[in-house]
Amino acid sequence: MPSHRHLRVRELLKRAIGEVIRREFPVESTGLVTVNDVEPAGDLKSA
Repeated sequence: MPSHRHLRVRELLKRAIGEVIRREFPVESTGLVTVNDVEPAGDLKSA
């Protein structure tokens, strides 16, 4: 089971990636986009 920190990092990454997508790609050109999941490395050095 992932640690609390691992789960928190996953949620923060999902939010950050979603914000970048919303900012860089207007809804009119892409439609709605949802970031459902991210999978960071076990040591949290990469995702």
